[in-house]
Amino acid sequence: MGNKEKEEDRQRVSRILTGLWAFLSDPRYSTVATWLQTVILAVTLVYAGAQVSQLIEQNRGFKREKFYGFLAEYNDHLASRIELVRRLAWRSRLPEVTTEQFKNEMSGADVKGTIDEYLRFVYRLDTCVTSEVCDKEKTSEFLCADVERTYLALNHDLERTHQHDWEALQVWGHEIFFSQMIDNHCGFFNRTYF
Repeated sequence: MGNKEKEEDRQRVSRILTGLWAFLSDPRYSTVATWLQTVILAVTLVYAGAQVSQLIEQNRGFKREKFYGFLAEYNDHLASRIELVRRLAWRSRLPEVTTEQFKNEMSGADVKGTIDEYLRFVYRLDTCVTSEVCDKEKTSEFLCADVERTYLALNHDLERTHQHDWEALQVWGHEIFFSQMIDNHCGFFNRTYF
């Protein structure tokens, strides 16, 4: 496109805008002008809403990536170990599990170290969501479910514990921490129940 064609296009757009302005400012057409302005405003708002929605979705994508990074870390380094601790906690309450069986099962687990690492991980993930770096919905959903399971395993029916080796560990002293996480990330029913 040459300079002459660009100039003609500018003049054409200028004439259209001038004619439109003359039409909109003429008192005989004020009703139509008001209606047309309303339509233009509505289209502009829909377009702006779509742009804002796209920006929010881009931001949410970054936050979800951050959460999935934490989830991968959990699955790679902690999930199986904390599940073993939960299992040991439940088995410590079963009367049919002998002391010898329980000692054999516990021999492969660093219970206190795993719980300490788990608490640090949960705290880091909680900080990630409260500082709005991680996706709140996904992170809270994960924290609620996982912290509830761990809380129940460590704190449910403590008086029924039959294994002295488990009692000696005193791993149930984190009730306040677990309660705070449940309060922060779970729904009303969960908060009431716990």
